[in-house]
Amino acid sequence: MGSREQSSPSPHPLGPLLIRTRSEQRREVRRVALILLLCGISILTVARWLHPDPRGWGTHEQLGKYFFITPCLMPALTGYPCPTCGMTTAFAYTVRGRWISAFHAQPFGFGLALFTILMTVRSIHALITGWTWRLNIYRIPPFRIALWIGLLFLAAWGYKAGMVYLAQHP
Repeated sequence: MGSREQSSPSPHPLGPLLIRTRSEQRREVRRVALILLLCGISILTVARWLHPDPRGWGTHEQLGKYFFITPCLMPALTGYPCPTCGMTTAFAYTVRGRWISAFHAQPFGFGLALFTILMTVRSIHALITGWTWRLNIYRIPPFRIALWIGLLFLAAWGYKAGMVYLAQHP
């Protein structure tokens, strides 16, 4: 019997997309992980404490008595949502496991909520192990990442505005 050759995909000339590193400065890695963990837990706790508004926006108004947050003026003036309308509602739905409602409230907010959950879990892992992941910026330049995030943000706003338009004009 002959030897069997396995064809593995050739590595990318610029290296892997994500690089797992164990920093020599584990104390600094753990300090950053602890800060990110506390931020993530705080955000998710507030989202759990809030009751999602069935309209799909306005949940942030519940924070008004604590942080002087007022209702958004753009929907009151134009009848259409502002770019961030529904973000808080999407977080509140996501932490309750109501992902379809979260997506309908604000697709970008739903994505941010999932990212916050992932970041929180990843922070726990980094806090325990000292291992970190970093993006290989030679593979995907930061400008391209910012461009895609901006495009997704605008698409989510378009989706939200379209849903409001369809609701107003059946």
